[in-house]
Amino acid sequence: MYLRSAGLRLALFSLFSASAIFAQRDLATLVGTVTDSSGGVVGNAKVTITEIETGQVYSLVTSAGGEFVLPSSHPLIR
Repeated sequence: MYLRSAGLRLALFSLFSASAIFAQRDLATLVGTVTDSSGGVVGNAKVTITEIETGQVYSLVTSAGGEFVLPSSHPLIR
């Protein structure tokens, strides 16, 4: 009986540990607004974002209000 409960405890510990490790992902959501020199928003502007570590390039287009969102990206971008 003891062996069975020890195995169950180990299995539960492994499940909880795995979920805690997954929660520590290094992802971020980048949100911004493109404006011109007078402070007006720029709709349909092309935004290019590059991840420093991987060189991955993301191309976005702003909304009519000049806003863009890049969800779930690595935080080391330029």
